[in-house]
Amino acid sequence: MARLRRVSACESVVEHIKEQIISGRLKPGDRLPSEQRLSELLGVSRGTLREAIKKLQLMGVVAVRQGEGTFVTKASPGEMMRTLSPMLLMDHTSILELIEARKIIEAETAYLCCLRASPVEVEEIEANLQEMIECSNLEHFDELDIEFHMRLAKAAKNRVLFRILETLRDLLFAQIREVLKDPEGAARACKYHRLIFSALEGRDPELARRHMLAHLKNVEDTLVQMLLHDSPDEPERPLQGGSAHV
Repeated sequence: MARLRRVSACESVVEHIKEQIISGRLKPGDRLPSEQRLSELLGVSRGTLREAIKKLQLMGVVAVRQGEGTFVTKASPGEMMRTLSPMLLMDHTSILELIEARKIIEAETAYLCCLRASPVEVEEIEANLQEMIECSNLEHFDELDIEFHMRLAKAAKNRVLFRILETLRDLLFAQIREVLKDPEGAARACKYHRLIFSALEGRDPELARRHMLAHLKNVEDTLVQMLLHDSPDEPERPLQGGSAHV
């Protein structure tokens, strides 16, 4: 293991060990070097190393066995990425970067869905949309909202795009929590989902792509406005009519 720079030492250790696992140099069941040896190899203090190991434990990447050592678990790369979701949304910049990524991924899944979705899949997406429209339960609306996007991605029949979006699923939930103060969010989500589904039903991939981009641009605009006007002294607005759009 190469020595690490001391910039953001704890996170550097976390990322380094994750990279070793993803690349296959560290395998499930492997025991990490002793604390003293590993701190020497990576050029960090033992306190920094302990903090990094705690974070890796919370991610499910390693397991510490008292008296035996620290071992690599069987967590998949996708699971490791999903456990990082709360850490990735610690600031407003990350929230907007997530929307930027979604524009790239979901505009294409909407396009491909129009070309590849089976009649049964189209019916399932329509049923999901109808349930959203009729839903009045906040938490269930959130689930239906995300499910709409996941169904589009699955029907696009590109496993790489689907897995990427699936990995981001926890981030989508976190994003919803950021915009829950908006009482009109659910209505706007239904509006854009209707437009996207209409393009899917008409098998118009370019239109589906445009509607998805418009949907996510609306999410972005709403978030920016809320972040700009957010004030710790301002009372929280009540939730009405379901969750915010995703």
